[in-house]
Amino acid sequence: MKSKAILLALSALATTTYSCKKLDVPVESQFVASNFPKTISDYNASVGAMYANLSSQYAVPY
Repeated sequence: MKSKAILLALSALATTTYSCKKLDVPVESQFVASNFPKTISDYNASVGAMYANLSSQYAVPY
């Protein structure tokens, strides 16, 4: 019984030490200062990508 408890504690310790990698990942799904559109053409390109995504989701033949 004692060996099972030690094995469980060691496996929990191994899981917690190996699970916290790359916590500072770059934000790609939101606008931040580095990826915010700076010109009109950048803005139009980002809006065009949004509309393309919407048109594929809501296109239904009537």
